[in-house]
Amino acid sequence: MNQYTTNAQLRSIFYDDPDTYDLARQRRNILRNRAARQRKAERMARRKPKVTPPISILAIHAAALGLSGQFNIEDVRAAYRQTMLRHHPDKHHGSPHHVRAKSEQLTKAANAAREYFERLNRE
Repeated sequence: MNQYTTNAQLRSIFYDDPDTYDLARQRRNILRNRAARQRKAERMARRKPKVTPPISILAIHAAALGLSGQFNIEDVRAAYRQTMLRHHPDKHHGSPHHVRAKSEQLTKAANAAREYFERLNRE
């Protein structure tokens, strides 16, 4: 029995025994799924890896604060305050663990961005 056996062929082969028909159908589906997974893996292996363009540190920190385009230190401070008001971990003390972890991650990114821009402003 090959992987492309149709239901009609299976019924004609195993007409007398429905249990054998069900087992044969399940085996055929397993073989089809295995072949489909193998074809997908081969397609993925042929693909070229995606190259991400280099991103500047300034752009990373600006994105952490939700800034884009041109901005000054006052804009950075205002964006930092807004980010902290939204994502401060103390506001999420009763939330599920994944929400608290995300707020801590966003807070750390905002702190790093503010420190980076403050250093740039001092220089």
